[in-house]
Amino acid sequence: MSESIKSNDWYPSTRPEQRAMYANFLAKIDTHAPTLVLNSDLIRRLKLICQTFIAIHDWLDQTEATFSQVYDWRDDMETGKESEPPTPPPSFQALTLSSDAFKGFVTEFREKVRQIKENDNYTVDIGKDLRIVKEKGEELNLAEAKTDFSYTAQPNFTVRVTGKMQKMSAAKFYYRRRGTTEWIYVGFLTKLPGELQITPAQAQTPEAGEIRSRFVENNKEIGQFSENTEIMIS
Repeated sequence: MSESIKSNDWYPSTRPEQRAMYANFLAKIDTHAPTLVLNSDLIRRLKLICQTFIAIHDWLDQTEATFSQVYDWRDDMETGKESEPPTPPPSFQALTLSSDAFKGFVTEFREKVRQIKENDNYTVDIGKDLRIVKEKGEELNLAEAKTDFSYTAQPNFTVRVTGKMQKMSAAKFYYRRRGTTEWIYVGFLTKLPGELQITPAQAQTPEAGEIRSRFVENNKEIGQFSENTEIMIS
């Protein structure tokens, strides 16, 4: 039997699941609005939150894909066929948000969901259809758990880590220098945001590499390694 832990938080723990929830909520809130007696201003606000999350999520996915293409383009420029003219570098997609978009929308969405659940006409079936409830007995399979962190290079060869621990106790982080095969342990964090200190191969010399991570529970690494994330430290 695989290990698992219970999670009572209805809010999805991974970005893809969060996007699916917002897209579903956006598509179905009009259906349940009459039963819940939601006013038009609240419906517009809820839809704006869903649209903002989806736009940022999809833009970030596209941006990460473009970054990968940029590294390939850079490598081709440095080591490609001599004397050939350069190909145009990949271009990044612009992010277009509503003029009414605002910060802190996840916190507001959680609060508005709480208010919806306090509505006299609210039912669990409505919650399930909107995907704002956690199915009874639903568990997170530890063998399939996977980190989904974001990394930002900071001065003095440090890296800022943000994201969610998904109810886990901690996470370990590993770094691999570009052009090498060895993954080097660089840190252990029990809460986020946090910082990692990476020592370059040559003192005070900027270098590029990749970071990956894995959850830790009961002092043991569990689940799957994250995707590798390119980073430039300096």
